Amino acid sequence: IEGIAFNLYSGVPLIEKKSGRRIESVSVSGGGSQSDTICQITADIFNRPVRRIHTHEASGLGAAIIAFIGAGVFPNYSAAIKQMVHYKDTFEPRPQNARLYHELFSRVYTKIYPRLKDLYDEIQKITRYPDI
Repeated sequence: IEGIAFNLYSGVPLIEKKSGRRIESVSVSGGGSQSDTICQITADIFNRPVRRIHTHEASGLGAAIIAFIGAGVFPNYSAAIKQMVHYKDTFEPRPQNARLYHELFSRVYTKIYPRLKDLYDEIQKITRYPDI
């Protein structure tokens, strides 16, 4: 679970740089988000609140938001999201865990992940995934 969250977290600087905005919180939905433990670990790794949305089918919700904007029901994404996205729970980062995860990320994960690339390539050759 931590590896998945670290991988997602590694994209934060790029997203913030490209958007020119700081990510203040993380919204989650779907299967993994149904676990309080996974949501808390994610909040601790991101050191940001994690908000679990009420709707399990986020892709359907996203499509509906786009459709309503296209139909002129809402003037923009912010207005549509404010009306259509409802949050079920919020998981606040725990400072002690956030510090520990930051150290693990900077001292271990950022070094180990590139070293595994050749092994990931080998796994892909063996399994032929995603070509299957």
